[in-house]
Amino acid sequence: MEKSSFFNSIDHDRRYRADDWAAYFASFIGNGVFPVPSTNLQVLENTGMKITVKPGKAWINGYFYWNTSDITLTLPLADGVLKRIDRVVIRLDLAERTITAAFKSSDLSASPAPPALQRDADRYEIALADGRPPQNKPGNPKSLRFLIAKKEACGVEADSLFVSVIEPYAGKSRVRSIEKLALAGPRGAYDGSDAFALRVTLDSGRTDTILFSLLGDAELVADGLAFNGFFAMKSCDGHAFICDGIKLGDLCAPAPLAGKVIGFTKDQATENEIVVSFDACEVPDLAGRYIYIDNDGKFNGSYRIKACRKVADGCALSIGDVTLINSWADKFDFSKGYKYNISEGQAFRIPLSRETGGK
Repeated sequence: MEKSSFFNSIDHDRRYRADDWAAYFASFIGNGVFPVPSTNLQVLENTGMKITVKPGKAWINGYFYWNTSDITLTLPLADGVLKRIDRVVIRLDLAERTITAAFKSSDLSASPAPPALQRDADRYEIALADGRPPQNKPGNPKSLRFLIAKKEACGVEADSLFVSVIEPYAGKSRVRSIEKLALAGPRGAYDGSDAFALRVTLDSGRTDTILFSLLGDAELVADGLAFNGFFAMKSCDGHAFICDGIKLGDLCAPAPLAGKVIGFTKDQATENEIVVSFDACEVPDLAGRYIYIDNDGKFNGSYRIKACRKVADGCALSIGDVTLINSWADKFDFSKGYKYNISEGQAFRIPLSRETGGK
């Protein structure tokens, strides 16, 4: 059957149903949550056994969903012995002609599995989050954790950014709070997934601002602090560190070194070297730094530099007992030699860092 749409009606000869429009939108808008802003339909803990679904928009099979205010869902108390998994979903109900936020629970079990999503002719569900309710003390929200379980593209590329602050300690954590900071770029507020800024406050009162960016040379500003680079940290005591960057406030860092690979150790050896030519005229001590080579991407092209010595056409970088051989060129004929992880002519970069101040 051939179908076409949409045309103006003449004497009511062109009539279209809601599912006609849904099929039209579904042809170019995928199922999922709108990725911008990042808080769209975010699931957060509330009090007791309650959770909150933040405002946001989503599409399901061409049908549009828009939540304009916080929604509170109350979960049932946990069993004292067996476990379960609760899943928060956005549910398209064609019979009721609605899209709503809801939760569904798995069967009680010692090892529960997340409840299945209903996807049939009557209902279609997409998952927002899932989590295990606390068993130790009903009503304890600190033990009720929810995280994003699935996200599909909705006409634009959907992505997520997860940031973890890991603190080794014995007895008691020194971290009082962790706060996400707003970022501003050349075009105003930035809410993408290629950069973040955090403020970490310790029990002593010291605050550290931590910044990360994959935006290249773009300058970002967080809490009045200008940053241009890959990673940086600045403490209220004056300690500052920047890696693979140009600027952190008043602190300027050297640009990364770049150049080409002109040779390397090609036999099996206990001491291996990569010979490079630099674009820069002056090369600092590189021991302890890393070289990143733009190889074919099949294997990691990064190596820790143990030592650096000058040679006729550049510098030989020692990488110790790490081989540059991938495999035999022909496993049935060893005379054909090896395949390598890098090759001559490939570009490389060596990020530099700078640190200053502090107690």
